[in-house]
Amino acid sequence: MANAVVVIVVIIIMLFAGKGAYKHLKGEGACCGGGSKPEIPKKKLDGTSLVRRP
Repeated sequence: MANAVVVIVVIIIMLFAGKGAYKHLKGEGACCGGGSKPEIPKKKLDGTSLVRRP
């Protein structure tokens, strides 16, 4: 009985690991630069600029 419980737990862990590996191989995972990129809002400066442009 104890062996069956251990086997079921290992199978559940393998399913979660397989799901993560599948996402990683498709390039959808957040690891190693994959996944969605955070959207950085554009900044608009108010007032005068200290840099003189020709």
